[in-house]
Amino acid sequence: MGWNLNDLTVTTGAPTAAAQPTIGYAFIAQHTQHVNFPGVLGNVQELWWDSPSGWHQNNLTAAAGAPKTSANPTGYVFDAQGTQHVNYVGVDSHVYELWWDTAGWHYNDLTAATGAPLAEANRTRLGTCSPPKVPAIFATTISR
Repeated sequence: MGWNLNDLTVTTGAPTAAAQPTIGYAFIAQHTQHVNFPGVLGNVQELWWDSPSGWHQNNLTAAAGAPKTSANPTGYVFDAQGTQHVNYVGVDSHVYELWWDTAGWHYNDLTAATGAPLAEANRTRLGTCSPPKVPAIFATTISR
């Protein structure tokens, strides 16, 4: 079996991506795959796959009632909690966390919660540490 091409935007009817690259992760406990990206209207979009129904599209910003994004999101699964997390810089320069549990999608304003300084979306990188460590979210401003 070799590589196959699948245009997920066409397959799911999702909006056009505003930026590249997109990010993806697998939620092994649920047997799902997820791809997150910023849409052209500033919403964080998710394309997700499960078996047997295939690919689906979800506007995470709308689902969580969260502010719009100004940067590429990053995402991960927190296996110990059985939750998904997507982080991004909003148009107000706050760092936001979208998170999913069995009750649905929610959001946190991490900048307000921690008293952190505002982020500069075009000069900020969001990241997570790799398993088996507990995921840590960080935002760093890149100086030039």
